[in-house]
Amino acid sequence: MERLLLYVHFNKFNQISEHVLYQLEKMRPLFRKVIFISNSKISQDQADELKKELVDEVLLRKNIGFDFAAWRDGMKKVGFEELKSYDSVTLMNDTCFGPLWDLESLYQDFESDRNVDFWGMTNYRKDKDFNEHIQSYYLSFKKNVVNSEAFQLFWQNIQDFTEVQDVIDHYETQVTTNLVQAGFHYQTVFNTIQADASGMLYPDFSYYNPTSILKNRVPFIKVKTIAAKAATDVEGVYKLAGGVVDEVSKMLGKKRPTNGVKVEVGEVECSIEIYLVIKYGYKIAEVAEAVQKAVLEEVSNLSGLKVVEVNVYVQNVKMEEVEQTTEEFED
Repeated sequence: MERLLLYVHFNKFNQISEHVLYQLEKMRPLFRKVIFISNSKISQDQADELKKELVDEVLLRKNIGFDFAAWRDGMKKVGFEELKSYDSVTLMNDTCFGPLWDLESLYQDFESDRNVDFWGMTNYRKDKDFNEHIQSYYLSFKKNVVNSEAFQLFWQNIQDFTEVQDVIDHYETQVTTNLVQAGFHYQTVFNTIQADASGMLYPDFSYYNPTSILKNRVPFIKVKTIAAKAATDVEGVYKLAGGVVDEVSKMLGKKRPTNGVKVEVGEVECSIEIYLVIKYGYKIAEVAEAVQKAVLEEVSNLSGLKVVEVNVYVQNVKMEEVEQTTEEFED
C-alpha cells in the first residue's frame, strides 16, 4: 500500500524527544513517504539527522494555527492533487507514547474493511458542547476520502487560528462531522461511545481512563495520562482540578475544561504541573508530597523520561456531603 504520514512535532525546548525518535523508527516501515512537520525551532543539523533514516522530508514552520494548520501546510507541500495518488493519508502528532503494539495489522484490518472510509484510535461521544468525533492525535483517511471534495475543501480552507478553542470548535470536532455528512463512515480502535464512563470527570477515555485504553489495545497512550492516573490514585485526591479552574474557563468561553495536568517534554526530560481537588480532612502538604512522589515514579518508569520537577497546585477542597435523614414520629 502507498501510504503517506504527516507527523506534527512541537517541543517547547526546541528538542526532538526520544519518544518521537522511537515512534518514527517503528512507523517508518509502514509508509512510502513520511513528512516531519515541526512547529518548533529545531536546528538544521537535527532536521538533517532525521532525514538520514527516519523521514523523507522535514518542514519547518512558525508555531501558528496549531496541529491543523501544520497538517494543512504538510498537504500543501505534497500538493493536494498529489495527495490523491496515495492509498491513505495519516495525520499524527507527538502527544503520545507508543506504538505499544504492531500497527501493520491495524492498517491491514481497516484497509480491508469496505465499511470504513477513515479511522482513528479513540473517539469522543456527543455531549452538549461537541459532536461525536475521532480524537485528532491520530487520523487516517482512505483514498476515496482524500479524493473527495469534502476532504479537499476542508483542508484547503484551514485558517491560522490563534486560540486553541477555535481549532477545537472548527476543526478537531468538525472534520469527522463533515465527512460523515458527506456520506463516509468511520471506525476507531477503541469505540468509546457505549463504554462505561462512570467515575470519569468527562468521557475522554484517551485521558481519563488509561486502563481502558490498554485493555482495548490502543497502541498509543497520552503523555499526560500517565501523570493523571498516578495523581488520582493517591489517597486524599478527590479529582484533577475542575471547580474554580473550569469556572474560569467557562467565563472565558472555553467549552472544553482544563484537564488538570500540564507536561513539558524536552529531549530526555520533562516537567509536570498537577492541579488537584483534595478531599476534606486530609493534610494538603502530605497529599501534595505523595502526589509528587507518585507522579515522578510512574512517569519515570513508564516513559523513561527524567522528571526534573513535579509542581502540585491544590485548587480546592471537596467538603464531605452530609447525608440528610428524616425521622418519623408517632402522635
